[in-house]
Amino acid sequence: MQNLLDYIKWRGDLLVEKVPFCDVDALILSQLSYTRLTGIVEEGFDGIPVTIEEAGRIALAEPERLKQSEDDDLWKLVMESPRFKDLILTGHIDHFDIATEKQFSAMTVLMPEGKAVIVFRGTDLTIVGWKEDFNMSFADFVPAQAEAVAYVESAAKACPDRDFYICGHSKGGNLAVYGSAFCQPELQDRILQIRNFDGPGFSGENIEKPGMKAILPKTRTYLPQSSVVGMLLEHEEEFTVIHSKSIGLMQHDVYRWEVVGNGFVIEEETADSSQFIDKALKQWLQNMPKEKREAFVETVFSILDDCDAVTLKELFSKHNALTVMKNLTAMEAEDRDMIQEGLHIL
Repeated sequence: MQNLLDYIKWRGDLLVEKVPFCDVDALILSQLSYTRLTGIVEEGFDGIPVTIEEAGRIALAEPERLKQSEDDDLWKLVMESPRFKDLILTGHIDHFDIATEKQFSAMTVLMPEGKAVIVFRGTDLTIVGWKEDFNMSFADFVPAQAEAVAYVESAAKACPDRDFYICGHSKGGNLAVYGSAFCQPELQDRILQIRNFDGPGFSGENIEKPGMKAILPKTRTYLPQSSVVGMLLEHEEEFTVIHSKSIGLMQHDVYRWEVVGNGFVIEEETADSSQFIDKALKQWLQNMPKEKREAFVETVFSILDDCDAVTLKELFSKHNALTVMKNLTAMEAEDRDMIQEGLHIL
């Protein structure tokens, strides 16, 4: 199987000026956005921009910045690739706010010939990031979505002579679509393409709004054949199914997506398991009123309130595991019933 790393080895010598930007390029930039670039790329659009080669040199020297082990190989390849190494990174933002339950990060990649790519980071391993994702099941919008709109407008203002590709993986894909749909209508004319890589959809109310309808022709979602995350909530845009060599939730990992030439290995449809999950989750949402969904999510995450964990990994320490068990035991009967009802419906 060949993946996005092999794509760079094959086609990394082809400049973007000669061979146009493609969806695999967008996926590569979406994965790079998971790297913690604070202190490497200055915040906002007024700072000194850096090239991918310069950013990668610092990131590789501080491996704690990387999301997963394969990112090391990815940075090494793009740093040496004529196609990627001189692309310019600017407008980096990384905001994390426990009080408002927001996890948001974005960057802009300046390319030749008057084009740029806005890249939104997906959910990281923080509990706040995952809580914000769950909030999408009942909220019309979450703080990261509102900031995505503001970011698209800021990038357009900072780069008035450029047109944009907009992309992201996981929640980043959702933000790419949302930011494009709800930015100022006149800016939508400058958006070339929107790519959502296995990101969740939206509430039925948002799907029907004029801004969402306006960007549909430019929007495409890519899903692995056993997608779980990308099947959440409602989608109206076209989607393409990619072959992944993993199973279940592990297919969310883009390093397992199969690439051929400048595109993906395509499946005819999602797997039966993915269709079943899609049907089950939509039925769960239909059978639980919005206020009950909110109460369910708030009650589940309240169990974690006394933990000193910031990330999901830290939850599994002995101390935090005991805290979770203690909170479950001490929970009011009404709250316990709320969790049981939600799980029973699901």
